[in-house]
This record gives sequence, C-alpha cells and structure tokens, in this order.
Amino acid sequence: MQIVINGLLLGANRYSVDGAKGGSLYLLQQSQDRADNHIGLEVKKLKMPFELFDQLKEKQLPGDYEILIDIERGGQDSDNETAVSVRNTGPLQAERLYQLFGVDPASPLKAPANSDPSALGQPITGSSLGLVLSATRYDMEGNKGGRLYVAQQTSGRNPNQIGFEVIKFRMNYEVFALLQDKPMPGEYLIDLDLRRGAQDKAQFRVTGIQGDNRLDKFRLHQLFQLGGTDPKTTESKPGPAAASPTPTSAPAKTGTQG
Repeated sequence: MQIVINGLLLGANRYSVDGAKGGSLYLLQQSQDRADNHIGLEVKKLKMPFELFDQLKEKQLPGDYEILIDIERGGQDSDNETAVSVRNTGPLQAERLYQLFGVDPASPLKAPANSDPSALGQPITGSSLGLVLSATRYDMEGNKGGRLYVAQQTSGRNPNQIGFEVIKFRMNYEVFALLQDKPMPGEYLIDLDLRRGAQDKAQFRVTGIQGDNRLDKFRLHQLFQLGGTDPKTTESKPGPAAASPTPTSAPAKTGTQG
C-alpha cells in the first residue's frame, strides 16, 4: 500500500557500492516518543531509490514536501517503508520552524552583538557550536550510553549528499541529564572527546554541553537560509503557517501485500 505524508525534508544522500544502489532521506518532526529516555525532535530516516536523488537536487532543501511512501511487509513481519516520490515545490515556512524549534514568532529578528556568520556550516571538532535536534540514552544490563543528533549544512564536497546532514554522536550516559533541563531542540556548545573506534577509525564522543541555548529567531533564519537576516532587520515577515504533518491515505497499489 501507499500513503502520502507532509514532512519537513532535511536532506538526502545516495550510495552505489559494488552494484548495490540506494539512498536515504531524512525527515524532521515532533517526537512521538513519550519515554523518559528521549528528548527533542525526531529524525526519521526513510529508504529511497537511487534515482530519486536526481529529482531532489532540483528542489530546495530543507523544505516542506508531500512524500509518497510505499509500505510493504518486511522481514519478521516488520513494515518496510520506502519513499518513492517527493511532490510540490516545498517552500520552507518560517512559522513551521518556529513551532518545531520553540522560537517566539513575535521576537525581534536581530543579530546579537557577538554574532559570527562565519561559524555557519563549520565542521564539528573539539568543542563546537551545534544544532542539537534530539538526544537518547540507554541502560542495558549495565551497558550505559547515549546518542546526540546534530544537524548541519552539508559542505558540498560530497556530490551524493544534499540539504542538511544529520550526525549521530555517541554520548556519555550522564550528559543526558544535563540536557533534560535545557530547551530542546537548541543550539549549544558541545564538548567532544576524540577516541579510537572500531577498525582504528576516529570516533567523537559527547562529554558535555555548555551554556544556554543560542538558538533564537535570527539564528534560525540564518541556519535555514530564510529571508530577513540582515543585522539591521528588526522585524520578520514570515509566510503562512504550514500544515502539521498528517498522514493521508492514498490508493493502494494493485497486488501489494500488507
């Protein structure tokens, strides 16, 4: 069967390895998880055909789109969801971002005195400012840890990545408690410890979160490249509010088994 959802599409990537081709797209939405071990937004990863990447290169990312999802029965009776089409032009609405990131629409659109536009899109190394989308933690028979999900604009060096990229960091279990009293999502200074990972690969681990949330109306416009980020601007003129993500039924495919 197929469904169509409205979603904020952050970015997408694709791969071609030894004849195997595919890709993924990333949606950002309000979290549906009410458990004590998740805070912030939810990043949903969907499989997509390799060819869909070329269609997405012609679109504005991030952006709001109608996404056609094909649902089939997978292994162990689990659902197998694949994004097969992205529809409409997808203008990114400021009001939608204000709601997701907890920014007051009535606040002034003004650059802070210590604003540094050159920090936008810089690689995350050591201690760095990052747009934290969400955090999770786990405790499995004494094995404790967590994950921190950070979004940043892609550098453009990878031709198979467009839009925002979502970076998943390993995180010390105790850091989760530091985030519980902070606005989430938000932009924070992240302490990262460089360690040796599997197969001698470099691996960063989040060891702390510093300071207050730096994400305000101006910074949100700057990060998502909305209009009106001139430091002299004190008021914003956002477009109409986008509709909340709501699944809508579409005709089922002929011959598809549920």
